Amino acid sequence: MKRVEFRFIYNRKGQLNKDGKALVQLEIYQGRKRKFFSTGIYLTPKQWDDRRQIVKNHTDAQRLNWFLREMMNRFQDYEIQMIQQHGYVELGMF
Repeated sequence: MKRVEFRFIYNRKGQLNKDGKALVQLEIYQGRKRKFFSTGIYLTPKQWDDRRQIVKNHTDAQRLNWFLREMMNRFQDYEIQMIQQHGYVELGMF
């Protein structure tokens, strides 16, 4: 069983909207397969720290970072739940 990995992706499509912002998505991948889930958070390029995967230079940075961590925690908890129930987890379970 290959491990499921989680990370945030900013501006996956490489395009900004008319406000100069792009979406932050949660990427879940296992082996070569990937799934993307929208966070609903749009940021300018200067408001995202890709290396640390956090919101920066934003008036609501603390709240947005909390929201992102909570979202990731929910998906990781679900992964653990599936392993406990089924003995494995596959990307299609998300």
